[in-house]
Amino acid sequence: MLRGQNLTAMAGMDEAGRGALAGPVVVAAVVLDYNVP
Repeated sequence: MLRGQNLTAMAGMDEAGRGALAGPVVVAAVVLDYNVP
């Protein structure tokens, strides 16, 4: 999908929660370096 675009890192993120009106929202991100096996 994005492999052929000279990227050195890729970040993926996700959120869990029902929004600010219904309670807290938790967000997490993971960054992967393509140069590290």
